[in-house]
Amino acid sequence: EKMREKIMDEAKRQFRPEFLNRLDDIIVFRSLTKPDLIEILDLEIKKVMERLKGKNLQLNLDDKAKDFLVDKGYDPTYGDRPMRRAVERFLEDPLAEEILKGNLHEGDPVQVTVEENKLAFSQSAPASGALSS
Repeated sequence: EKMREKIMDEAKRQFRPEFLNRLDDIIVFRSLTKPDLIEILDLEIKKVMERLKGKNLQLNLDDKAKDFLVDKGYDPTYGDRPMRRAVERFLEDPLAEEILKGNLHEGDPVQVTVEENKLAFSQSAPASGALSS
């Protein structure tokens, strides 16, 4: 409530009463926290994973990979708007290249981590003696 009063006082100093009279309400947004950004990132990753179902691939991002994407996808000025582009540039594009090169196999989970300041993809070898259906 104090924040709202301060904003109104500043608005009264900056704008004419005719303009202020047209405002219905003032909404104060809190800054995004790291957990907020991780949650937004998880939503973006879920979209990617949905598209990967057709390739029978599943992604497992470790905390370093998520932190990397959050750092690349957050801008104090624009908030989380760059997050989608960061996921595309740093996750989807390199992942697509690995798939096209034949480095990733269907059915095996893809582990995603950070190596040399970029995302790295790996898969565990299928367990020996595993039955294929």
